[in-house]
Amino acid sequence: MSETDAAKDAAGDCPEDADTDVVESPGRAATSAGRDAVWSESAQRSIDAVLSSAAGHSRPVAAFDFDNTCVRGDTGDLVHRGLCERLAYDFDGRFFAQIPEDQGRQRLQAAWREHRERGADGGDPGAREALVSDLIATYLRYLNARGSEAAFHWACTLHAGMHEDTLRRLSHEIVEEELQLPGRVDLRTAPDGVVVRTRRGLRIRSPLADLMDTLCEAGVEVWVVSATNRWTVEVAVRAFGVPPARVIANSCRTDGGVILPQREGPTTYRSGKVEAMEATIGVRPLLALGDSWTDAEMLDHAEHAILIDRGDDRLRAHGIRRDWSLQPVSSLDGPD
Repeated sequence: MSETDAAKDAAGDCPEDADTDVVESPGRAATSAGRDAVWSESAQRSIDAVLSSAAGHSRPVAAFDFDNTCVRGDTGDLVHRGLCERLAYDFDGRFFAQIPEDQGRQRLQAAWREHRERGADGGDPGAREALVSDLIATYLRYLNARGSEAAFHWACTLHAGMHEDTLRRLSHEIVEEELQLPGRVDLRTAPDGVVVRTRRGLRIRSPLADLMDTLCEAGVEVWVVSATNRWTVEVAVRAFGVPPARVIANSCRTDGGVILPQREGPTTYRSGKVEAMEATIGVRPLLALGDSWTDAEMLDHAEHAILIDRGDDRLRAHGIRRDWSLQPVSSLDGPD
């Protein structure tokens, strides 16, 4: 389906009325705040303005970032970690071709061959753990070497060789597991000394889910615009009632359901989010919510913007200058 067709299919229905047959929806049981959480005064003003003016727009749209906005945690990081722990990437196919030579490709390939030769029940468990840690560190190495935009562009290609349905199924499995875990920080050290810090225990932010419901009831189209891969986001947003057709995220081309290493569409990072929204939705959003510099241009693009303030002083100052509403993250998250 073309991007234009996807936009036409997505328009007009509330998310819960749209159909999907991918996987069972993750539940809302693991939430990070109660339904009585209070928005800040400035954020509530923006929400009220959107709700009061929605009927006057021919096609009112709200755009939500996902990771660390709608949920506490990063689904992209967690799914990457989970795929590495399960050794579920296409290691006998296209995965290693995506790893630059100067970022440990030969070491990783050699460790994978040794693991495969030992078999599932043989060999040294410590060697397997070292391999998993080395695989998890691939993204951080690339990020440190090439920067954020290049890393977001590249990360999607790591799924090359996997079938879309497999990635959706495993994403669902990993997200469900993370929703049940207690909140904690895990550290893994790769053989080359790279330390990866991962926030475990994904939490749904119920005030964001409630806001989506309220907007939908007011006739506003709710979209999720994320820098994570689209297959993972399409699964994770089901807990919010958002259908896959209203997800804009990083993607690769496919052939018969198999993910290819060739990118598809803009990199949904900073101005790329706006570019992708213009190509897919075609209207300026009435409201946008985000938590980081990754979302800055999307927030500027909207008529009303709410920054989920996670403590970045520079971003907060930028938002004040741009007349964004500020929502402290502390009022959205519980003690876990």
